[in-house]
Amino acid sequence: GIVFSGLRFERVIPMLKSRRSLTVVLSISFIALILSTIFLSISLIIFNDSIKLALNNSELGEYLWIFPLGFFFAGFYEISTYVATRYQEFSLLGKTKIIQAISQVSSQISIVSIGFLGSFGLIFGNIIGRSIGAYSLLILIKNDWSYRPKSKYLVHILAHIRRFWKFPIIQMPSALLSRLATLTPQLLFFTLYDPRVAGLIFLAQQMISAPLIFLRRSVSKVFFGHLSNIKRNKSVDVLSIIDSTVLRLFLIGLFPILILASF
Repeated sequence: GIVFSGLRFERVIPMLKSRRSLTVVLSISFIALILSTIFLSISLIIFNDSIKLALNNSELGEYLWIFPLGFFFAGFYEISTYVATRYQEFSLLGKTKIIQAISQVSSQISIVSIGFLGSFGLIFGNIIGRSIGAYSLLILIKNDWSYRPKSKYLVHILAHIRRFWKFPIIQMPSALLSRLATLTPQLLFFTLYDPRVAGLIFLAQQMISAPLIFLRRSVSKVFFGHLSNIKRNKSVDVLSIIDSTVLRLFLIGLFPILILASF
């Protein structure tokens, strides 16, 4: 869902030199998030019966109204992480990710343990985790808001949309297809299995993948933030850093792969 929540405008944030431009792009991202949430809500209302039929899961269909709420908080958190990346607040970002992961999994386990074994417990627990993560980064956005343009704000917004039009037009469709490829197996679980079984499978998958997702996202944010800082200052050749980083990651990953392959 977060693929199109901000229409990919949030990815511009770490590369911006001006804090005024940052506030404008933030505004564009949040406007896009609100409009996307409204669009998702209307779509779920219109196609509610069709979704229930497609998923073959009446219980999940009863809780579709929760998805826009989770979509909004997930999008808010994603936009906020790019602000943290711009200022290289990686320690704060790491803390929020740990808090988010712990609260998300623990709330899901707690809700499931008190009897909500179906879809509701897992979805609501996911929303709780995302909400806590979004609130932790709110102070960064608040600090930048004083730099917003004091006049002709709409003109600034339209100018920045024209400047960064490639992000929603080119990047978003490709990212959306990639995301759908990873979500399709999860949706098939709810189609092929009982809601209780599918919910437990999804919970187990979340617990196993949480550490890997945490490491992948943390490394990518640090790398992206470092490259963006270099690009703003134009101090070092970016391509040479990319090449050396890819080579180092390959060598680091090669060692455990060889050990596992030997068995």
